[in-house]
Order: sequence, then structure tokens, then C-alpha cells
Amino acid sequence: MFARLGRLRGAGAITVLQTLSKGLAFLRELLVAALFGASKWVDAFVVAVALYSLFAPLISDALQTLATPVLSKLHGKDTGAEHKVSSDYLRVNLLAFAALTLAAFALLEPLIGLLAAGLPQATRALIAGYAWLLLPFGLLTALQGLLTSQLNAQEKYGLSELVLLVMNVAVLGFLYVLARVTYSFALPLSLSLGAVVGLLLFVLVVRPRIRLGPLDNRVKASFAMLPAMLSGYGLVQVNILVDRYFASSLPTGSIAAISYANKLTFLPLSVVVAGVIAISFVGFSKADTLHSALAILKKSSLLTVALLAPFALLLGLFAYPVTRLLYFRGAFDLHALELTSQALQVLSLAIVPLGLAQVFQKFLYAHQDSRSVLAASLLSVVSAVACNFALVPLYGMTGLLWATVIANVVLDAALLTFIWQRARREVV
Repeated sequence: MFARLGRLRGAGAITVLQTLSKGLAFLRELLVAALFGASKWVDAFVVAVALYSLFAPLISDALQTLATPVLSKLHGKDTGAEHKVSSDYLRVNLLAFAALTLAAFALLEPLIGLLAAGLPQATRALIAGYAWLLLPFGLLTALQGLLTSQLNAQEKYGLSELVLLVMNVAVLGFLYVLARVTYSFALPLSLSLGAVVGLLLFVLVVRPRIRLGPLDNRVKASFAMLPAMLSGYGLVQVNILVDRYFASSLPTGSIAAISYANKLTFLPLSVVVAGVIAISFVGFSKADTLHSALAILKKSSLLTVALLAPFALLLGLFAYPVTRLLYFRGAFDLHALELTSQALQVLSLAIVPLGLAQVFQKFLYAHQDSRSVLAASLLSVVSAVACNFALVPLYGMTGLLWATVIANVVLDAALLTFIWQRARREVV
């Protein structure tokens, strides 16, 4: 069913399956709230998951970005080389996860102290135990990007999302049962057992193989992008820290309002255009000429705008009623409603630029140009910092949000400029 879906159908499959997965994740949050409330077990679980979030998603994103162009070019042309390259990337992925996991556990106490400074000692001890139990979840998180890139390179679009959907169903079932069997450890065990199900399914559909020997030259060449990629990731973290610094000077409730608005802003990005971006990345990588890659870029950009613009318009024009419908209950009072709707109204303007930035970045990564992405990210961060200094003292939270919108527009402009320069050089 999923072996040879067309690009449009593949994007649709990814979107539908991701939507279902998001729905199941939301149901899981509701079940956790119903079974555990706001308790020490939830506190410990959230912090333990955050420990893996420090490095596992970074490994996943990096390997997916590095492997997709290489595997996409090899698929259907050289099966032996494709298997060797897949094996090499898998070895690197496993070694990176093992090394960073060992480092994390060697520094477990300081990390827990950093992430859970205000929690009681008993809860900190619980976090340490949960961290060990969550090892399978951390492994799946780290491997997910590479395994997805292998399936997408083979044009088996949506299969990775189907595996994750089944995993989320398993997590729900395990959580419901384990909460009645071993209440204290139900949260980490259910997530890890679900991750084991996900890993087994990935093994069945990907059939990964590990071959010893020196790394393939194509794999080595792709790692030349890694320093710029990691630097770009560091710039993103710097930007987040700068935003938090300025946000900390705002009135009480502003940070929470921005967080709630951000979740609504990123929902269409993570669901609606995820399939377009994934399939475009493969298309950019397989394109024989820059001209054909630019044609795919044009279509992908227009489709991204067409898909995201209605959501941006809806959230911008109807920020207050949307926020009221989704959040206005319990402790979420009128003050929180006003702040969140104001934040959403401004952040809705960043939805389309954020989606386009992902498409532009994938185009440059497919052409082994991580330096241009890094340069564009640097310009974006500088503009964000400058706008924060200029706007936050005058306009408070609204100024902070406008700085975010402007920074994303600058990022798009810079990325598009680098793409235009590449196209111009090719013509010349």
C-alpha cells in the first residue's frame, strides 16, 4: 500500500497519520491527567523525558538531514551501495546515542539538579530511576530520523508515521493496564514498552543491517555539513535563551500565554505541511539538475503557502474565540484568555514564514550547503536580538512577538537569497 505512493498521495498519507498520532498523544495526556493529576510521578516523568530531549532529537534530526540526500540518490541505482551507506549511518547513529547516553548518566545528578532544582529529594531519586527505564524511548527517538529517511528515500511515504501511530496506541494500552499494576512506574514503563513495539516494527519494515568496515566515502563527505548544522542548532538555542531573558521581564502570565500561543502556531506546521516538507526533501535530493530541483522548490513553496495561509488567517482573525474554545476553562481565566489571544494574533503572522523556512533549508541541505543555512540563521538571530532590544521596552509582550515574526521573515529572505545566488552561479 505504501510502497509506491505518488508524491501527493504520500503527503496526504503523512498528514493523515500524523494527525491521528497527534490525536492519540492528546488522549494520552488526558489519560495521564485523569490517572495521575499534578503529582510527583508526573513531575519526575516530565523531567526524565526532558533528559533525553537534550540530545536524542538532535541525533535524530542530524542523521535524517545527512542521510536523506545520500540515500535518495542511491535508491534504485546501486542497491549494494545503498545497503552499505544505510549500515554506516546506523553504526554512527548507535554510537552517537551510546556515547551521549553514557555522558548523560555520568552527569545524571548535576543534570537533574539543573532541570529539577526546586523539586524534593524523593522526586529527584524517582527521576533517576525513570531515566533508566526510559532507555528504549531514548533509543527510538534517536533512531527515528534515520529510519524515516530510509523509508522516504525508498518512497515508502507514510510508513514511518504508521509505525509511530501503532506505537502510540500501544502506549495508551500499556498505560491503562500498568496504572493498575505498578502505579509508581506506569508512566515510564508504558512509554518504553510502546517504544519497544515501535522499534520492533521499524526492524520489520526497514530491515536494518550492520556491516563492519570503514565508512563509505559518501557518508564521510556528508559529515562535512555537521559542524555548520550543530552551530545552527546552537544559534537556535541562543535565540531561545534570549527570548526567555526578555520574557522574564514581562508581567506575570506572559510566558505562559506565549507558550499556549506557540502550541497553536506550530500545530499546522507539524501536521499540515510535514508531508510536503518530507517529500520535497527527497525530491530535491533525487533531482538530476539544479533546474529540476528549483522547479520542485517552486511547487513546494506555493503548496506550503496555500496550505498554511488559511490557518494563519483563521488564527489571526479569530484568535480570541479560538483561544476561548480551546483553553478557557478551570484556572485559565479572562486575564490568561486576553494575553494568549493577543500573543496568538501576532504569532499567526509567523506561520507561513516558518513553513517556508523549512522548505528552503531542506533545499540547501539536499545540495550539501549547510553553511548558507548557518549564515541565514545567524542573521535571523541578530535581527531577533536587535528587535527585542528595540521593541520589548516599548511594547512589552507584543514587541517580543513582533521580534519573532521579523526574525522569521529575515530568515526566509536570507535563505532565498542564498538559493538565488546558487541558481545564478549555475547559470553563469
